[in-house]
Amino acid sequence: MTHFRFPTLVTLTLLGVVGCTAETTSGGEPVDNRSQPAQASEAARQIEAAERSLDVGKVLPGSAQTLEQVAKNGNADERDSAAIALSRTYELEGKTEAAIKTLEDLLARHREDVRWGLEDEVDERLVKLVTGKAAPKRPDLYEGKEPIAAFARAIAPSFQPDEKGAYEIEILEFGGWDRPSDQLGTFDVGGAIREAAITKCPLCEKRPRIHTHRGRSGSWASIPKYRDNLDTALVVFFYDQTFNRIPSRYDRYLPLPSTEIEAKLASGQGLVAVKQRTAAPPVVLIAAPRPGQLEDVEKALAQMSELPEAPVSVPLAPGLRPDEIRAVVRDARKDFKACYDALLQRDAQATGRVTLAFDINAEGYVENATTDPSSPALEDAAFLSCFQNATQALQFPKTQQKTTVKYPLTLTP
Repeated sequence: MTHFRFPTLVTLTLLGVVGCTAETTSGGEPVDNRSQPAQASEAARQIEAAERSLDVGKVLPGSAQTLEQVAKNGNADERDSAAIALSRTYELEGKTEAAIKTLEDLLARHREDVRWGLEDEVDERLVKLVTGKAAPKRPDLYEGKEPIAAFARAIAPSFQPDEKGAYEIEILEFGGWDRPSDQLGTFDVGGAIREAAITKCPLCEKRPRIHTHRGRSGSWASIPKYRDNLDTALVVFFYDQTFNRIPSRYDRYLPLPSTEIEAKLASGQGLVAVKQRTAAPPVVLIAAPRPGQLEDVEKALAQMSELPEAPVSVPLAPGLRPDEIRAVVRDARKDFKACYDALLQRDAQATGRVTLAFDINAEGYVENATTDPSSPALEDAAFLSCFQNATQALQFPKTQQKTTVKYPLTLTP
């Protein structure tokens, strides 16, 4: 039997809860802000010719007009490169304001992109044009402080730089939550690449340019939408038997068939599986019987310094986690609040704490629910009966183990 006694810091002030703010990072769909790869074209050759001339301080005849047309009509990468070359052309021609405005318009066009390939170069040029001085070097006060998991270092070699030495990293995650990944640094591939470069050459000022496109969806239902990206991105599937049980029709995307995943989870253990690909980053599966156990499985994955060649079982504690219990009680706060609101109609000054005590049976149902008020103002029979009924109605995940809980709720007008 497992006993939890929740400290005061996790109590809820219910009356003030009139709405809630959802964390959209785990429930939203992946966002793909990438530009399409540049194609060999006449426009690309024109940009290259203009850039070579600009590198030696000359402007080709008619170059400004040509670059203006490419900046309007080229593909995404061509428009960006043409705009930078056009700004340099204006600068050499003494048209400083036009050079500045070209860069400002370029930055505005990328307002939806968190980071994009030429942003650092554009920023530096804009600073120099506006101030007349090169951008001062900003010290990186936090370099090396971000968590970089051993697993991130293990998958970093799956990404190779382009011809300019820049890394384009795309990560698509389905299910789970991003907070554990961020705290563990499980998929901080960019950090691992940067760390390796610093280790190789600590005194080198030039660092590799790394552009990470990370998208997360809370559901497997986004798989069809992004199926064309799954062949080239680092793909991470969070699989559980409650909210994100991926149907067998999508088995071709998983490291293991769903029937094998289900069979391994039936033992109550977690599961890590990695499918390595020769021409693309790997596909990673993090699976657990319950959503609340996925974090423990990811912790085990984060510590792996090599990509596992075979599925790895992860031992899990069978009982409910404290955060799983908190989540269920918090989801029912409207019911507890209704009880308290009714009491306030009878006594507007009623305040204090009520401790809920109850057992959760193996099937997740509440038994033996009682309430313990801390002040006479809360010793109202109808109020306590309402609170007890709300507690009795709670439904928790199945664990095949009895759990005893004490959960204090602080109530205040």
